[in-house]
Amino acid sequence: MRISEDYNFIFISRSQCASTTIRNVLDPYSDWKSTKRGLIKARNKKIITENYMKGIFGYKGKPKLMDCRPHIKAPQLKKTMNDSGLDWENFHSFTSVRNPWDRMVSRYEYGHKNEKSTYNKHVSNSDNFDEFLFSLHEATEATFEDAAFDSRGNYLFDDIIKVENLEDDLNRITKKIGIVSVHIPHKNENPRRKSITEYYSESSKEFVREEYSFEI
Repeated sequence: MRISEDYNFIFISRSQCASTTIRNVLDPYSDWKSTKRGLIKARNKKIITENYMKGIFGYKGKPKLMDCRPHIKAPQLKKTMNDSGLDWENFHSFTSVRNPWDRMVSRYEYGHKNEKSTYNKHVSNSDNFDEFLFSLHEATEATFEDAAFDSRGNYLFDDIIKVENLEDDLNRITKKIGIVSVHIPHKNENPRRKSITEYYSESSKEFVREEYSFEI
């Protein structure tokens, strides 16, 4: 997650959707960034403490913005921002999506190579890709709809970056918010041992089509 008060943008990252690349592009322009340690003031790398948040926003209890995980859902972030005096509606909000069949394979391969990843335990406990896919979905998966719509059915994002059109979409959005001439590196590539279609059975292919239809 990245927030800029100067350029008025909010980027919410989604796993295996070019998040690292997009965050690296936005970091020089971001005032706030989330990490596993909590929210950090990006420009001076200061870890935001409870007392610091109380000093800024006058909190009497635990600061809401302390809970800003990298892949936080838009409704949760909107609420914590509004609670802290930052109006979601004043920011240009965007996220990224990816061909879901490709995304699931990327998660599988990332789990294979990274023992500390969320996906590794599902890879380790599965005999094949289909088992991994169903295990992951049952245990942890939230759909794009969960991340993008509030309880009243309002769609919260202003823009979408499609990973398959990453450079053009990111350049289009950065120009819209006043950032020009960005360099777009590509990181975290997960080499494939075979073509995408070879990972899927007919049942798992159809499962992805049904569960991730909004992202197709």
